[in-house]
Amino acid sequence: MNDSKRGWIRPACRSLAAAVLLTSIAASPAVARTGHRSARAGAAHMRTARIVEVSRDGVTYQLPSGRRLVLGSHGVHVEAAPGFVEYLSTGTITTESGVDYQMTVDADRGSGGGGTQTNLAVVLSRVAEGSGTTSTQYHVYFFTLRKGALSFSLDAPSAKVSTGSALGDWGTLKLNFRPKGSATQGCVPEHWHGSSTGSFSFTPQGDNGFFGTVVGSRLGKARLSFYPRCGTPAPRHRHHECPPESTVMGGEIDSGTRSIATDGTDSGRHHFEYFSEQIAMDPAIVIHQISAQGSTAAVSRGANSTGTLTAFPDSLMEGSADFTSQGHHYHDGPHPCRGGHTWTVQDRSGRVRGTKDGTLTANFDTGAIALPTAKSEALYGELGWVTVK
Repeated sequence: MNDSKRGWIRPACRSLAAAVLLTSIAASPAVARTGHRSARAGAAHMRTARIVEVSRDGVTYQLPSGRRLVLGSHGVHVEAAPGFVEYLSTGTITTESGVDYQMTVDADRGSGGGGTQTNLAVVLSRVAEGSGTTSTQYHVYFFTLRKGALSFSLDAPSAKVSTGSALGDWGTLKLNFRPKGSATQGCVPEHWHGSSTGSFSFTPQGDNGFFGTVVGSRLGKARLSFYPRCGTPAPRHRHHECPPESTVMGGEIDSGTRSIATDGTDSGRHHFEYFSEQIAMDPAIVIHQISAQGSTAAVSRGANSTGTLTAFPDSLMEGSADFTSQGHHYHDGPHPCRGGHTWTVQDRSGRVRGTKDGTLTANFDTGAIALPTAKSEALYGELGWVTVK
């Protein structure tokens, strides 16, 4: 496999966490489904969000607009961009199935002449606590809309999201920002906090009708933010910490349209794993993701560079997947770190597939998704590990 097709496992060597970096690697097989979602009609011809980083902080998606969406341990976060204005609203809604979810509406666009379009993300998320495990289920609906879908004034301050008929069968959102208090000042992001009032009627598509139509007139928390174009302070020199010894395993298909990964720290704490699926449904990009953090090992490395990813017990995932090496070997190090130690990272490329006696399965409220077990349908994968001496 050439260099352009590998290398999405790398450590965040300047921090205490090992990370996973994913490149776009196309593959043709489909992940087996046990749910009843509608097919991804025309997905091969539509944009998707590219997974660019995975760590215990979460999974980072590069959206078609260029913005980055992080789904992880700290909730939903759209990375700020200089010169952008962001209107973020959150609140609790109850689905037609009777389950409470947090609803987040995030709209942003560039200020001045740079704001040619509005990026809109509607996120429905739910946290499930298990025995020693915390799982978060995300359902993300991303739209690219006309510039006028988000209007704002930083002098007032005021902001309004109005989708009109642009979402089609997905519904409409019309939210107005009500500020409370003053903003921070200076060459730092300016944030005004308040609430959102108005109306929304949002119907997620292709999810077995689990959510039904989400209707409301208020989201309890809101924030209007402006990210100025400021100079970047010079970095201060510091002695780099040693990354923890860890083992990382993951796989992806269709340029990240479906992907899995797990990050297991050998010290026995802060293990992380996720299962993600993307569906292109015009005019939306839909992301379904389950992220779990636990205290038990989730990945193990065997002889001959084999590996096994096992779902955390009592989480929203179950079963396991195996990694088989196909020979490519990457080696980086040793690198110095604190205390006179050195660290080294290695990884091998190969294939990942579910085990026949219990394939890895993500149990979404909207339907379960299982990895394929057939060798011909295996995902492209990598197994990596960090050692410290």
